[in-house]
Amino acid sequence: MTGNPMAEKTPREFCWQCLLAKSMCYCAEIRKVDLPFYFLILTHPLEFRRRIATGRMAHLSLPRSFMITAENYTDNKPVNDLLKDTKFQPYLLHPKAPSLELNTLPMEEKKNLFCRTGQIPLFVVVDGTWATARKTLRLSENLKALPRICFLPSHPSNFRVRKQPVANYVSTIEAIHQTVEQLLCIDDDLCRNRPHDALLKVFDFMNDRQASFVDKARLSNEPSRYMKARSGLPS
Repeated sequence: MTGNPMAEKTPREFCWQCLLAKSMCYCAEIRKVDLPFYFLILTHPLEFRRRIATGRMAHLSLPRSFMITAENYTDNKPVNDLLKDTKFQPYLLHPKAPSLELNTLPMEEKKNLFCRTGQIPLFVVVDGTWATARKTLRLSENLKALPRICFLPSHPSNFRVRKQPVANYVSTIEAIHQTVEQLLCIDDDLCRNRPHDALLKVFDFMNDRQASFVDKARLSNEPSRYMKARSGLPS
């Protein structure tokens, strides 16, 4: 055997839906989550290129979701069309004041806010690192006037293969799950069947699969090909 042994390895096949290697693909674990409201996932370009991106995972799981990639959405026509659509009432998911905290909102107020307006709630989620999300919110004039909601996380993030900068910060898919968790009271079927728990099942599957590859690489002293996100799309 001669030459570079790494060069002789068979190139990995990628899934062009989740953008992960076929060996780490989670698509078979996705269960469609039907909810009585919509999510608009605004993904920063740097986040879109990450292999482990839970905004993409949430979008693949949520039939009533939109995923749009940009840094500044001020003049983004698809986003502005959704925000101006009178069938929707948009809310920006934002962790800081003056956001309305769902945890402390009485049930009747939740029903009045999200059920009795004649409009469908459209929850706007900025997907990226906390630094890129702050920049998007600073640049995007059309997001600044949206009513804001937030929640107090019920437990720390289970994102084991990417670190959160603060203990009570959670990933995009966990934030969507916890938002739905705070709104169970507005829909009897939602409360009884808990379809949103499927979001955490595929998230946990991805975490376990990624962690197993990282452990395998460490034990075998292989290059850390599973430990860092590549800078671009799979090739």
